Amino acid sequence: HLTSDVRIHGIIAEGGAAPNIVPERAVARFYFRAAERCYLNQVVEKAKKVAHGAALATGCRLEMRNFELSFDNLRSNRLLAATFKNHLEALGVTDIEPPSKNMGSTDMGNVSHVAPAIQPSMQIGPKTLVSHTHEFCQAAASSDALEAMLVAAKAMALTGLDVLTDEELRRQIRAEFLAGRSNEC
Repeated sequence: HLTSDVRIHGIIAEGGAAPNIVPERAVARFYFRAAERCYLNQVVEKAKKVAHGAALATGCRLEMRNFELSFDNLRSNRLLAATFKNHLEALGVTDIEPPSKNMGSTDMGNVSHVAPAIQPSMQIGPKTLVSHTHEFCQAAASSDALEAMLVAAKAMALTGLDVLTDEELRRQIRAEFLAGRSNEC
């Protein structure tokens, strides 16, 4: 009963010494992710109810706490992203893909709820390259990655200059940001 964007990752951090002995203590850790913060909150509440029900049914005592802060969904500012894209094109980048809706979790999402933000990414290897792998780590240390990051840094600096010097652009970026806040839970 969850939407397809929801991800629940879990481990049993402590589970006893033998499968046939009920342990005195068991510890599990879970990450919950969803495309939107409002829905994520609902998913977490459902999971808490499931855990409470299981504890009640088995006669166990249950303690829950957050072991890490959670991340809000990323609210990318379209006008800011378009300005950045224009600078990438001016710097010779031609293969620009639209942002993926499933980019993972990041604290940049939290930032994007208090200020207009983007989280651009640059290609540093083949399109089949997957993050969080040894191959990605090797690609990140390559000369291609260094060149991509230098281009990205220039585009970011030029975008920042536009925001600082163009009052109308700044007003439009802010208006888009404020309009998006009305959709929050």
